[in-house]
Amino acid sequence: MLAVGLSARLLLAPITADPDLESFAEGSLGMLYGSPPYATGLVYPPGWILLLNLVGQGSASLSSASALLPLVPSLTTLGAVAGVTGVPPGLASPLYAVVEKAPLILFDVLTGALLYQLIIERTGERSRAQLAFGLWFLNPLVILESSVHGAFDVLPVFFTLLAVYCLPRGRFVTGGLSLGLAASLKLFPLLLLPLFAASLIRYGERGSAPLLRRGTAFAVGVVGVLGLTSWPPVLAAGFADRVILESGGPFTTLSTYYGGFGPWGVLTYPGLAGIESVVQAQSVWLLPALAVLAVAVLLLLAYRFGRLPGQLTEEQLWRSAALSSAAILLAVPYVQPQYLLWVLPFLVLLTVLDRRDALVLAAMTIIASAYVLLWIAGPYYSFLPWFYLPPHVPPAAVTASLLAGFKLGSLVGSLTTVPAAFLLGYLLARHASARPTAGASA
Repeated sequence: MLAVGLSARLLLAPITADPDLESFAEGSLGMLYGSPPYATGLVYPPGWILLLNLVGQGSASLSSASALLPLVPSLTTLGAVAGVTGVPPGLASPLYAVVEKAPLILFDVLTGALLYQLIIERTGERSRAQLAFGLWFLNPLVILESSVHGAFDVLPVFFTLLAVYCLPRGRFVTGGLSLGLAASLKLFPLLLLPLFAASLIRYGERGSAPLLRRGTAFAVGVVGVLGLTSWPPVLAAGFADRVILESGGPFTTLSTYYGGFGPWGVLTYPGLAGIESVVQAQSVWLLPALAVLAVAVLLLLAYRFGRLPGQLTEEQLWRSAALSSAAILLAVPYVQPQYLLWVLPFLVLLTVLDRRDALVLAAMTIIASAYVLLWIAGPYYSFLPWFYLPPHVPPAAVTASLLAGFKLGSLVGSLTTVPAAFLLGYLLARHASARPTAGASA
């Protein structure tokens, strides 16, 4: 399984790209030549900016800047004339793509290995542990996101999973460090803070003094890492100005993109443009209301977890972590396919323990993969996978196929949103209503 998964990733990594990858390349090379970290439009926390800086330095040491970000004139013309979105005028070179995707591939392996270890410790069955590794590492959505898209969600996913692994085993400092690293890359791991607080109460010696020691150790780890990854101060200031405070605050506008696997996906269907306009007009109060709803759900989940009778089992923690990670569906009006990676490791663990969910998980993966291939960047993945040598102009047949395929991609995007949201909602509802399982705590 390791050989097959690595072969697929290494084959795809240098010959595929995505608009996000282009923006990463622009940000990396911009910082390399003196641009402020957030000047090129990056919108991610400082941890990812620091890593992109290293990626840029590594790529530039192997090639010239002009070779790392070639322009494709025909794509620029196509986008301007036909209005095809998601097609960048510049493409990160094969070299840059490999350098940027290499750590993602590594953490794909590490996440699979951690899932393997969790199942081995829980069941003692090597066959089940191998199944957990395979469900993650050979999952087409995971492969597409890391080796085609170049999305870095696997990095915070791994560190969040590591924090979930550490707390039941009394490794509170390591758990805090892991969650801090996860949040330094993307902010979604902070959604699990109420659950981690409940875990600190339940996992460990009873009494206020031991709880204070555990909580302090965990908090020092989280805050310490976030402080280190936000240094120098220009990083934190840039993130605040570019992302948090831009245009007067995060709730001033509502994205007009409603795809993905959230409940708002239905607004992509034909004939619902009027409803979309009404929703957008109410964004000033709607987005804060959604955020409050998500926080309320997270607090309820943490309270429920903390009040479970008897000694906790790890699958109860996994189930609560899956539900908490999925709260993003309530907090924003769209959910990108890579966001499913936030929930996927916990669904994999639970599916290995209860095979009844296997078909639902497989169906959701297939739908999400189709969405990634045909919609998230238009039909870009399918019709323009190769990087063309100078003058970087693909054959006319390729651009014609790109234009013709865009309509197919839009159709697939609309048809996959509601079924995927339904399947994910079904899995989450099953886990939300599941009875507590008996067993000793880890």
